[in-house]
Amino acid sequence: MNTIAKIPAILLTFMLFIAGCSSKNEVKNPENKGTGTTTEEQNAANQNTAEVPFKDFDLSVEYAGHKEYEAEYDTTDNQPEYSISDDLNNQFLKGDEALGKLTPLLQQLTFTEDTAQEDAIKEVLQVFNLKDDYQEFDLEVQFNNNSIKKYKVDKTP
Repeated sequence: MNTIAKIPAILLTFMLFIAGCSSKNEVKNPENKGTGTTTEEQNAANQNTAEVPFKDFDLSVEYAGHKEYEAEYDTTDNQPEYSISDDLNNQFLKGDEALGKLTPLLQQLTFTEDTAQEDAIKEVLQVFNLKDDYQEFDLEVQFNNNSIKKYKVDKTP
């Protein structure tokens, strides 16, 4: 190989060596993609849930003809879950839609872990506008003080 052809190869090697020995220690961190929810959405959810007397509210009311009303409000972990499955009115909501409907209902509830089962069930049926001719009523709640209470009535013949 002649000398003129070697010069670009030598220059390229020299430039790579110099670039590798640079004193700049600049590291580019990957962009933080977050959880997919905006701060505004998180603040709105926090405002809604702050006034609710429960961390977890899991309601299931079964009626004749395999009709069922289910409501779930669960803020006990990092991934809150909210859902309504209403066979009676053919309404099925999840996420923010369910949260928007559940929050005002749950805020109306005043029963505590000391309330008699019959009174708590009566209040839930009234607030959720559910009939009392159910076959099975099943509710498990975790209050904000972390106490857990279960209410269950089975009227099936």
